[in-house]
Amino acid sequence: MTGIYMYDARVFGIFRGLEPSVRGVPEIADVNNAYLRRGAHGRHPARLMERRGDARSYPRASEPAKDTVPGGEFEGWGVADLKLHPCRLPGVKLIEPEVFEDRRGFFMESYHEAKFAELGIHCRFVQDNHSLSLERGVLRGLHYQLKPRAQAKLVRVIRGAVYDVVVDLRRGSPTFGQWEGFVLSAENKLQLFVPRGFAHGFCTLEPGTEVLYKVDDLYARDLERGIAWNDPALGIPWPVKHPILSDKDARHPPLAEAEYNFTCEEDGP
Repeated sequence: MTGIYMYDARVFGIFRGLEPSVRGVPEIADVNNAYLRRGAHGRHPARLMERRGDARSYPRASEPAKDTVPGGEFEGWGVADLKLHPCRLPGVKLIEPEVFEDRRGFFMESYHEAKFAELGIHCRFVQDNHSLSLERGVLRGLHYQLKPRAQAKLVRVIRGAVYDVVVDLRRGSPTFGQWEGFVLSAENKLQLFVPRGFAHGFCTLEPGTEVLYKVDDLYARDLERGIAWNDPALGIPWPVKHPILSDKDARHPPLAEAEYNFTCEEDGP
């Protein structure tokens, strides 16, 4: 039997996760079944060119593949899938990208407008920000901008790790004044979507931590606001008792005294 199977880049991650068969090796059938379990947009992920014959049939098996353009052959197959992890606060989304790894390293889509829109993220991001925190225990936050220049954010870590926190500031929200925390790291590659109407901050868990985040509106100095990181009404269990703060972050008021102009009706869920 002569055959050629053609797969997209997901095959590397799938193959590493397979258990050997009774013959002691992963089987092609198991690879195909793993693809089918993932959906593959209703299409079988592999294409068999020739399943019968002898060695002379190899040219016939190869013929359909000779004009294949890498990437074009698999267009529309869903090269990378996104997984949503459950979050307690409405509108907040914890996103796990699909990562393709091999002996060279890894590849991942850190942002894909259409796929993020399928998750309910319809922002037009206009700026990318990049921060470096040299020491463990650097705390940045809790920050937000007032309307009409409120910002949604898409946050990820490319080096090190952070404890990332969001606080619901939308009046009328059933979770108003509540917070939720997440560990984002270069290792787990999770991304956090922070909607408008939330305060946001993080504390570094490792020295040399670098954070990248997209925003859907530009910085407006006259509309930036913050909440005290250690507000007892919030009771956030930060990983350090004495964080390294900027002078500005050290002066933020507690939630009860803070200025905010978000409502659940206009800015939620």
